[in-house]
Amino acid sequence: MDVLDLNSVRVTVIGAPTGLASGGGGNSGFQTSRLLNVEEAEASAPFAVRFPAFLPEGFRFREAALLTSPKRMVVLTYVGAAGQFGFSILEAPVEEFEAAADGKRNYFVVAESLDEAQVGSAKAAAAQLLAPPGRRGDVSVLVWEANSLLCHLIGQGLSATALAQIAASI
Repeated sequence: MDVLDLNSVRVTVIGAPTGLASGGGGNSGFQTSRLLNVEEAEASAPFAVRFPAFLPEGFRFREAALLTSPKRMVVLTYVGAAGQFGFSILEAPVEEFEAAADGKRNYFVVAESLDEAQVGSAKAAAAQLLAPPGRRGDVSVLVWEANSLLCHLIGQGLSATALAQIAASI
């Protein structure tokens, strides 16, 4: 499936740009604050930031960033025991996303597949982006709504069970 409606958000899959799939990148267009610790993230965000209560063994909080343009959102980044990227959580007020004619807020994810999932009692979208040859681990995504926030969990090389446990603890 390419589109999944959550409560007030419509999640749509878009294909990976060639540069992204090959490990390239570019300027995202987002304006970010400096990197923040937990206390600074809580004090700086214009909404209540939700941190996961569950972390897989060996994982720890690394940093947060407050994005202010074009949307207000917080990105929390966690790393594994060796310091490698493990997962990030993006949180943003649902009203930050443009509403379609039917009132649903549009949200796009880069992925190859999209399936319906659950995070606690909330309907969620689960997506996957396969790692290019020679890269570490596929990228798995969960998108759901919680308390008027859109939550987007991005994990690399983590099991679906671990992602679900992290998401349910937010």
